[in-house]
Amino acid sequence: MSGSKTFLLGVGAQKCGTSWLHDYLGGHPSCDMGIVKEYHVLDALYVPHCADFLTRVVKRLGQPDRKPNIGDQERVDFCRDLNSYYDYFGGLLAQDGITVTGDLTPSYSMVPAAGMARIKAGLAERGVQTRVLFLMRDPFERIWSQVRMARREARNGRARQSMLQRTEAGQIAKSYDSLHNEARTKYDRTLRAMDQVFDRSEMLVGFYEEMFRPEFVRSVTDFLGIDYVTPDFGKQVNPSAKTDDLPQDLKATIAAHYAGTYNFVADRFGADRLAGIWEGYRLLS
Repeated sequence: MSGSKTFLLGVGAQKCGTSWLHDYLGGHPSCDMGIVKEYHVLDALYVPHCADFLTRVVKRLGQPDRKPNIGDQERVDFCRDLNSYYDYFGGLLAQDGITVTGDLTPSYSMVPAAGMARIKAGLAERGVQTRVLFLMRDPFERIWSQVRMARREARNGRARQSMLQRTEAGQIAKSYDSLHNEARTKYDRTLRAMDQVFDRSEMLVGFYEEMFRPEFVRSVTDFLGIDYVTPDFGKQVNPSAKTDDLPQDLKATIAAHYAGTYNFVADRFGADRLAGIWEGYRLLS
């Protein structure tokens, strides 16, 4: 297929299937996604409430009795000098048979157009084309999945125990309109930023509710110019299983709060399509 060298910039969203897609691409013979899925460079540089990410990584590296996470040193180097970021991915693409690499960091959904443009320009100077991918999920489902993940991590001692002081629904009711959730759920902001930097032919936007189908995966491989490899749709990556349903009035409250996002997405991708896959959009009517 295409011999072009391609960097895939995955801009989220969080809890929208990026881990499964990264696993698929990581096993593709034409792809080398590097040492980690999420490099956390653009968010550390461009998103104010993510700036402490770099500080925490540096702190880990400075603790000789603590084993650093895979990729920690590289992340610090990349943030301090983006040329090293470009060179790293350029090196992956220099391997025989490798035409695609990428960084699928969900919190890049919060990165402004300036950050996306900077990456695109830096890689273009090295003869690498950038393609951007954005996955979306019904807003209340995305927030719900995020809360389930946080509660699971709290039970395993990897997150704040305060996550367990309320019921699942209570935690969602408390946090659905927080800065953390709004920044990751207002997809219209991400789409507008993408539009400022990329032509429509350079972007692929998909829906979590439609991605576990051959048609979606083929749209990804066609977009990247690589051969279609049959995916394993039964494989789960970072699942957050539901144990109960949410009250309908809470779903409706969240849908109303994100009405602007629902309507923006419906205008762009079709109201009938959205009504068929997003319960939250149906609750607005």
